[in-house]
Amino acid sequence: MFGGIIPLTFYMNESPVRAGVIFADMDSWFTDVLEDMKKLWYRKYYSFNYALENAGAVDFLSPYIVEGVRSRGIIINDERVYVAPCSFIDYSKCRAGNKKTFEVSFASRLEPDKNPVMYLEAAKIIHKEFPEVKFHLLGEGSLVYDIESFIAKNNLKDTVNFRFHKNPPEVFANTSIFVSFQSHTNYPSQSVLEAAACGNAIIASNTGDTNLFINENNGILCRLDLNELVNALRSLITNREKTRKLGDYAIGYARQNHTIEKYTEYYLKLIKKIGT
Repeated sequence: MFGGIIPLTFYMNESPVRAGVIFADMDSWFTDVLEDMKKLWYRKYYSFNYALENAGAVDFLSPYIVEGVRSRGIIINDERVYVAPCSFIDYSKCRAGNKKTFEVSFASRLEPDKNPVMYLEAAKIIHKEFPEVKFHLLGEGSLVYDIESFIAKNNLKDTVNFRFHKNPPEVFANTSIFVSFQSHTNYPSQSVLEAAACGNAIIASNTGDTNLFINENNGILCRLDLNELVNALRSLITNREKTRKLGDYAIGYARQNHTIEKYTEYYLKLIKKIGT
């Protein structure tokens, strides 16, 4: 075992011809590596790179992660690259509430690449036009104090529900819009899937592989820009029938396309292929 690699062993009822090693890379964390650290990539992440270059197969959660890894100079032959068909969540936690009040939600690690402050800036503008709309900001991270300061400075305490929540779908059940505005990619965000399964129209930054699961049927894709975010929010607030239709479609789309059954079928085929 190399540092940073967590081993998981599968014992199949059908004995494979040989043991196979699959390395699962499910995170786009490499996008936050500082420019001056890229020269030291192999020295700092030697175990990560060794696994990528020597596994029988590398399972990626999205094409964006494949491109990011290769941009670091790591050599992975095409025949060893596999991309999962979907992500999945626990849908038993998700439901659509009555949504009597019009509420907007945002949930993520509170880090710069997630752009929670831009979300608050949009909330500040929208609040002036639609004071009845309520906003939720769920999460924790390095920007907590900046966020608390912004809310206090702009008198948004009664407008923005800011806290960490151990079960965000309880909030998403009663919101009508979910915002995911990540700098690198929103796919396949677990929070987006949970919000979609709770009947939220999704507003997302059109970055990375986001368009693999957000489209005109379940949400709005925007450039990573405050004005575009505000305009998207305004359009859904003023056309609540459209918002409801997007949310209704999002429920079925998530539950039909992002399932543990679909992911399990993919992974079992991959295990058998590597073991023969």
